[in-house]
Amino acid sequence: MTEKVTAEGILESLKGRFKDERWVYLEGYSPWAGYGGGKDRRVDLFGINIFHSKRFYRVGYEIKVSVSDFNRQLREPVKDALIRRYVNQYYYVTPPGIIKVERLPVGVGLIEVSNNGGMPKVIVESEWNEHNPDWGFVGQLLQRLKKLTPEDL
Repeated sequence: MTEKVTAEGILESLKGRFKDERWVYLEGYSPWAGYGGGKDRRVDLFGINIFHSKRFYRVGYEIKVSVSDFNRQLREPVKDALIRRYVNQYYYVTPPGIIKVERLPVGVGLIEVSNNGGMPKVIVESEWNEHNPDWGFVGQLLQRLKKLTPEDL
């Protein structure tokens, strides 16, 4: 019997991508100030490369462990649109077979994780978006980083 892949297991898999000093990642991050109409608008995992030579590359990951969860996301495209304003690449991350490639929104990538803590596999590469963050984004990022301890980074 195979182990059920969970959101927590996927999150651990993704965090393994940021295990060096070039990256800072934030779980449950809301990179926008004052947007969202009172609803919780958070991306499951946000990563930023803090080196100038990498142009401060930013990536967002939205974890989906069921088709119904993905369908809810599709019915509310504002969340994707908001996060995509602030990242260079944006991915849905799922157990294998949850999302059919043809159902992906244009420009969004797909990563699958076969087991909890396992190696993420890029199925569809996200389009590259050359967005420059605004001061609201920078302020939110600094507020969040100020709350972290060195062990969190």
